[in-house]
Amino acid sequence: YGILASFSLWLRAVRPVAIDVPIISVGNLTVGGTGKTPLVVHLARRLMRKGRVVAVVSRGYGRRGRGTVVVSRGDRPIVPWLKAGDEPYLVALLTKGARVVVSSRRTDGIRCAVQNLGADVILLDDAFQHVQLMRDLDIVTADARYPVGNGFLLPGGALREHPLGIGRADLIVATRCGDEGARRIAATIGPLVPEAPIVETRMKAVELWDVSTGLTVSLSEVRERAVLVLSSIADPASFDRTLERLGIRAAARVTFPDHHRYSRRDFAAIEEEIRVSQAATVLTTEKDAVRLSEWRPAVPVVALGIELAVTRSTWRGRSSEPSLEGETMELEEYAKLSTDDLAARLEELKREKNAVVLGHNYQVTEVQMVADHLGDSLRLAQLATETDAAVIVLCGVDFMAESAKILNPGKTVLHPNDRATCPMAAMVPARDLQAFRADYPDAAVVSYVNTSAEVKAVSDVCCTSSNAVEIVRKVDADEIIFVPDKNLAAYVASKTEKKVIPWDGYCYVHDGFVAEDVGLARGEHPGVPVVVHPESPPGVIDAADFVASTGGMMKLAAEHEELIVGTEVGLVDRMNREYPDRRFYPLSAFAVCRTMKMIDLPQVVWSLESGNHVVEIPEEIRARAEGALARMLELSV
Repeated sequence: YGILASFSLWLRAVRPVAIDVPIISVGNLTVGGTGKTPLVVHLARRLMRKGRVVAVVSRGYGRRGRGTVVVSRGDRPIVPWLKAGDEPYLVALLTKGARVVVSSRRTDGIRCAVQNLGADVILLDDAFQHVQLMRDLDIVTADARYPVGNGFLLPGGALREHPLGIGRADLIVATRCGDEGARRIAATIGPLVPEAPIVETRMKAVELWDVSTGLTVSLSEVRERAVLVLSSIADPASFDRTLERLGIRAAARVTFPDHHRYSRRDFAAIEEEIRVSQAATVLTTEKDAVRLSEWRPAVPVVALGIELAVTRSTWRGRSSEPSLEGETMELEEYAKLSTDDLAARLEELKREKNAVVLGHNYQVTEVQMVADHLGDSLRLAQLATETDAAVIVLCGVDFMAESAKILNPGKTVLHPNDRATCPMAAMVPARDLQAFRADYPDAAVVSYVNTSAEVKAVSDVCCTSSNAVEIVRKVDADEIIFVPDKNLAAYVASKTEKKVIPWDGYCYVHDGFVAEDVGLARGEHPGVPVVVHPESPPGVIDAADFVASTGGMMKLAAEHEELIVGTEVGLVDRMNREYPDRRFYPLSAFAVCRTMKMIDLPQVVWSLESGNHVVEIPEEIRARAEGALARMLELSV
């Protein structure tokens, strides 16, 4: 195998292909389990913060079919994981804004990413041995515990090629580094690449989330349950050690080979193990969560999210440590603290860093309780411009944090969980809106604030649910392209004389209401008025007594002894807390925005103390988006 591998590498490197776009290759010397996927996610996020249009190109190991497939255009996966492969699909889920392409021929995948998706930098996944393609940076990941596996080539060992091949690398990223691992890397890898910097990293747990709902699950909640640990990854022992550090004890373990494709027989066997072990929760990896997304056992399935953290870098014998890494506790350590301790620590940090916490009305109760200000999208945007704080911690979904940054370029804006994204905002890619606008040259584009910075940048003005009708009336155009919510567009059209051209987007929470819900609620609470959000379908709006934004709903709560509230249940929690002598009823107990619930108190404290999850927007996009938001605030006076 070694002779064939060496000859193959030499043969492919004779005439390498050059493509006119920066290419960063991420690969390894050994098969499986070196932390390559977390590194790709880490690099994609960092590059996007610098304003680059990133595409991750992979072969899509284990996928069904061949050829070139676009997995994500930057918003969400658009093909099933079976057509993408589990790792590319996971990368698409974790890197909002990055394009993801799988292709049997990497050159075809790169050309698709550049020509069709507008990528200006390529992350080439698992390509260290793909030497026939020229690249600008060759990164090799190595597990610090076993840098060269057992020292033997495939099939007797884990090495893909002779260890001397690492001499082609420009940068070594050592994963799972402790003190012993760092010494092992220095002794085994260091002499082979004396000129290449070595970056030491570790994997850190960032959150637990329910696979069926996407909601964040508290660590203390999982610790109290009997847990069945399920994994099909290259290094299940590493996953087990992470759980042990978190204080999670397994009642049972079930493991399968890496990239295992679960069958009905597998699910039946796992469910039997759940019954025998009396497990109350299945705990799995994020990669497994992709393959388990349609499985619905009798107990919750919870996934552990991890991220790569840099601890130290070494070059020519000199080492340096990042200023923030290692100075704060890990997120899981914050999760061990009581709510009172977390709240007290947050107050200290706010004073120390001159920070303010802004929270949306839909946030979980513990976040609402510590927020300095609560409000709807419009109020949060106004508060962001009014505050004197140097740091804004925005507890809401991604577009809200982006709006705060757009309006405050000189301030630090933190989004405690950058996975808390708005599905509706992802329904309108900026490039599609530009193409759509070309069909209506005389129309003005009014974009709901529930949109990305890129969409705001190509819009004439923004609006919120509380001022949409007012904004459309004041815009100097007879035709209005309204994005992305079709229901809000219909409501606005019913209140104005202008022609409103809707985008086919929706909020899955409000769009899930039906007129029958109103009738049932009135039957349960006779004589109680009903207020619904303008993102609701027209039939629901027609059946209600009032239509209002969440800010408007809070005003109604101050005026009524009882109220049926047709919006996300988080607002009902706030109403009941602020007006304990009154009664408020959700139109539906199932009206839950999963991503709004992904931020919890430990994440808020951790983000502020560590400086993690800073919101960054390329200045060209930010400046144009600011014009649309500023126009909204101007017209809202």
